[in-house]
Amino acid sequence: MKRKGIVFSGDGKGKTSAAIGIAVRMVAQKKKVAYCTFFKQKSCSELKVLKKLTDCKVFTFCEKYPSFSAGLTKKKFKDLFKKEWSKFLAKFYSFEKYHLLVIDELLMSL
Repeated sequence: MKRKGIVFSGDGKGKTSAAIGIAVRMVAQKKKVAYCTFFKQKSCSELKVLKKLTDCKVFTFCEKYPSFSAGLTKKKFKDLFKKEWSKFLAKFYSFEKYHLLVIDELLMSL
């Protein structure tokens, strides 16, 4: 199976929108998409839309503490991220059945 990957990075807006656009395009072409997002809650409007797509599976990590949470120390953030990263890695090999793996908001944690 041919798989694809694209990295969107940089300051400002549009990275998540671009990733969602690529995901929707793949689904429209009858391809399976794994959409992994860090630091967004399941109730985000864009995730609600993606969840309605049959061939798009949404995985959320670090949703309990969005990166902009007040009072989150750097150490607590690192500890939280390590735990969530372990969860992501545990699922990683299950992503083989997908044509596209989107990892949204990961770079901000590195």
